[in-house]
Amino acid sequence: MTPADSAELDALLNRFVDSEAPAADDVHRLEALLRADAAARRRYRQFMALHGALAWDYASLARTAPAAPARKLIPAGAWLAAAGLAALLALVWLRPRALPRAASAAVVESVNGSVFWSDGARQQSQAVVAGAALDAGLVTADGENAAVQLRLADGTRLSLNGEAEVVLSAESAAGTVIGLRRGNLNASTGAPAGSSPASILTGAAEISLPASGAALNVSADAERTRVAVESGRAHLRRLADGTGLDLAPNHTAIATLDSRDRFAALPADEQPPRAWHRAFDRPPPAGSKGEWRSPADPGGPCVRAVPYVAGRRADGSPIVHHGITVRPVEGQGTLAALTRHTVLRVRWRTAQPASLQVFAGCKTAAGAFAGNFEFLARVERSPADAGGWRVSTVRIADFEPRAGKFPSPPPDALLGFLLLSTRETAADLEISEIILDSTDA
Repeated sequence: MTPADSAELDALLNRFVDSEAPAADDVHRLEALLRADAAARRRYRQFMALHGALAWDYASLARTAPAAPARKLIPAGAWLAAAGLAALLALVWLRPRALPRAASAAVVESVNGSVFWSDGARQQSQAVVAGAALDAGLVTADGENAAVQLRLADGTRLSLNGEAEVVLSAESAAGTVIGLRRGNLNASTGAPAGSSPASILTGAAEISLPASGAALNVSADAERTRVAVESGRAHLRRLADGTGLDLAPNHTAIATLDSRDRFAALPADEQPPRAWHRAFDRPPPAGSKGEWRSPADPGGPCVRAVPYVAGRRADGSPIVHHGITVRPVEGQGTLAALTRHTVLRVRWRTAQPASLQVFAGCKTAAGAFAGNFEFLARVERSPADAGGWRVSTVRIADFEPRAGKFPSPPPDALLGFLLLSTRETAADLEISEIILDSTDA
């Protein structure tokens, strides 16, 4: 399939999901493209598998959610029309090679915080628990401290950290299809030999993966996708114009909806540092959460905590904590490499006495999920100076696990992000400095 054919196919598919009655000329042209090229048929199956799953999710939302005049939602009928067209054409194109539907799309290996699953047929979603088998549908991690690891039917492992939404498809003829609607995802492939390759679809890109041996990080929103390959290889295709890019290990690239933006594979840091320092004398990297105060501001430089969802009560109401998230700078997938001697030091203060909760997300050197861990720095153990600032020092090895499968960080684990927070609403937490080093405490 030529780049021109690829771009035309994307345009046709997008018109189908945007219209309840596709034009006859568009239908005939799509049929011609699918007859002529196996790659076009594979792309069609992946696209419709994703949007067929989304159709049920949007239909459910249309029945239950209140109107939102500031945000225009795609009509549920358009998604259902697209799903109907997918089913009709699938009878023609997929019947000879269709495989039996798997009993489930994924198994939950570990979970922390509020994570939900919905297949769109229920009026309400259900909480995800470790060991559960999930059918095709929408998995939502709700809150900065939410995390879940899933094992898909083909052996691929996915981990979500922080607020994220992933659509799982049970479509098997085209391989595993993962739809990342928003958030941060780590994926590692481990399918049996001869399996179809996996693919990840976002609002701006398609990432094709080998059946096994690949590990990567993907962060996405509706308009921008960043991919960092940690091991193995991946192929990134920008949906705006169909341009493709091969990514080798330790390389990263960004795809946007603007085809004029730079689209290139750039080398990432091959060896994450064992010593790391952030003093907040400049704005935090994109994706971090918190209210930055510059050196010129009163009380600066520091980052002030903001509200975030830390969980959900039985009635669905949010449990709100106040905190900041610390994430890597652009082009780096981790903050630092950890050892059993790594020590974390935090300089912090609050407007009223409150303990500091530190939440750490880890992954292995190969990019797989390696657990979440937490430590409570009690206010009575950290005396304040004249300015109200406290310094808390703790070994990473002393953090308590928050995912049952991981009792402690594995050897040579990598620190992906930090969440520092308080439970008290009026504590007004501020962080002025964070240090990681390998000095034995």
